[in-house]
Amino acid sequence: MKNFMLGLVLAAALASTSAIDAAAEREGSRHLDRMVASLRASSSPRDQALATRLYTIEMLSDPADKAWRGIALRKAAADAPNDRLVQWLWATADEGGSGCNATNPCPERQMALANLEPDNAAAWIPTGQDAWKRRDDAALDSLLQKMSGASYYDELFEEAVVALNKLYIRYPIPAPVTQAWTARERRQSDMVSEIDPETAGIVAAIANAAAFALPAMAALQACDRKKNPKAAEARFEDCGRLGRMILAEGHTMWSTSMATLVLRRSGNIDHKDIALIRGQRWRSHQAATSSSNYLSDMAGFRAYFADLESTRSELRAQELQLQRAGIPMAPPEGWMPKDLADLKPGG
Repeated sequence: MKNFMLGLVLAAALASTSAIDAAAEREGSRHLDRMVASLRASSSPRDQALATRLYTIEMLSDPADKAWRGIALRKAAADAPNDRLVQWLWATADEGGSGCNATNPCPERQMALANLEPDNAAAWIPTGQDAWKRRDDAALDSLLQKMSGASYYDELFEEAVVALNKLYIRYPIPAPVTQAWTARERRQSDMVSEIDPETAGIVAAIANAAAFALPAMAALQACDRKKNPKAAEARFEDCGRLGRMILAEGHTMWSTSMATLVLRRSGNIDHKDIALIRGQRWRSHQAATSSSNYLSDMAGFRAYFADLESTRSELRAQELQLQRAGIPMAPPEGWMPKDLADLKPGG
């Protein structure tokens, strides 16, 4: 989607910045306050968990606000032990937002999704953060061996997007906000359609999911040969298997980036890997610059979202977008994204 990053900025701006006019900003903040209050009062643990991930800038700086979020998220996880999204949100929350502390610890928290989905490599990532901080080589070796033997990789990005979009359907972004958003964009371009609440909700859902659903990857620094010169070769062999599994099974642009990083820094990347990475990056680049963007082609943007919702794969939704636009799936000979211009076998 063209101007995707602009969409993320604007979605964040819906309630908290001067990117739209002051009256719309106030209305956006009031709407988010009402939305969060309603979700907090819901009997659904998923509603309560998602409420903890909706913020304005003012909320982020309020210690009391952060405290209730942690308590609510921990309770939601306890009340919905089989809801994979709720467990993932809890496992990946920072310490201050988890509801856990020295007097009321929850050492099992980072295992929350791994306990549900032990064959999901992504589910194990939170368990490695402390091991990396401690530089616990034995724990890191064990973790990477376990992850490399997993059969799939799902960091729940698409599930989070769909769940958040359902919230924005229930609580549509107010017309004054979308009208101000449209007016702002039209000052910069004459190709902007009227941004309606449905489209605004999709953009906001994608933005919010990108902000909180994708995991921190500190533990995968254990695959970097330069940072781990004393690590056994077996670790880097596991990293190679893990990188290839993520490349084959991952379904987001983020997973492609992570697979590339793991393969490259572990020194395991080969010609076949480079060809797969090159193809995925080409399709993502073309999708990001095609005409199906929310500013000029809302029907195309909604078709993209419908594909993401039905396939639960960002990469597959991009492929379907290119098919509709008649754009080749394979890159032209010699094409390579600038950030990977020096990519070669072995790193």
